[in-house]
Amino acid sequence: MKKCKKRKQYLTTKNTHKQKHLKVLNYDYVRNEEEIYYDNKCDKISSEVKYNWKTFGVTFLNYTTNDCGEKFPHNIKYQTKMFKKYGSKNKFYHITSPLNSLKILSEGLKGSGVRKNTTMGNDGEIYLIESNNEMIWNYVGYSQLGIGVNGLEMVVLEIDSEGIIGEMFSENCNDYPSPLHTMIKQKCIEPKWIKKVFEFKTSRKKYYENKLELHDLKLEYILNHYPNRNENIYKMAG
Repeated sequence: MKKCKKRKQYLTTKNTHKQKHLKVLNYDYVRNEEEIYYDNKCDKISSEVKYNWKTFGVTFLNYTTNDCGEKFPHNIKYQTKMFKKYGSKNKFYHITSPLNSLKILSEGLKGSGVRKNTTMGNDGEIYLIESNNEMIWNYVGYSQLGIGVNGLEMVVLEIDSEGIIGEMFSENCNDYPSPLHTMIKQKCIEPKWIKKVFEFKTSRKKYYENKLELHDLKLEYILNHYPNRNENIYKMAG
């Protein structure tokens, strides 16, 4: 992506033709009305989400075995432009809350019998990101795990591929970076294969800084690589 001229790094809004500009690191992103509404809604529940995240390790209290994502062969994603730019083949990471990171480091990363943060998390499956890019980590942490809440503390755990013994597959979901997702059919990855590598707080301005590029890369994946296209695939939430 061609770099724009750098601007002062701060976050603010202003009214222009009934739209609001969100100043981010390198350019002005013009949010649409749906995005403005969603951001305001997330801000209203921010205190509740942060309390749940700190106290229970998840944004909302739920156990789930919902099968919401569409699965496809793992190797397809390696052909996508998104993976070629932001992927890290055979380097796997798991993003979680500080509370859950302590449990994972002592008990292992479990695919069953634990409270999962997202309804995309199916019983018996472990969710990983095959990317070592901090921008991707923030995007997933902010959008999928943090459900749009700014300033949520995240921990990144690196998973040694030697600890992965289950079937690997990819999924398609509304998340733009889904070509970087890896699902593992495995009950548990032992602690000896896991190490903490990074901490960060979710950033709304960094999320918007990269949203347009990731949208285009996700569209390229859908049009050129996804094996079972249908009208539902085009409903990309970001």
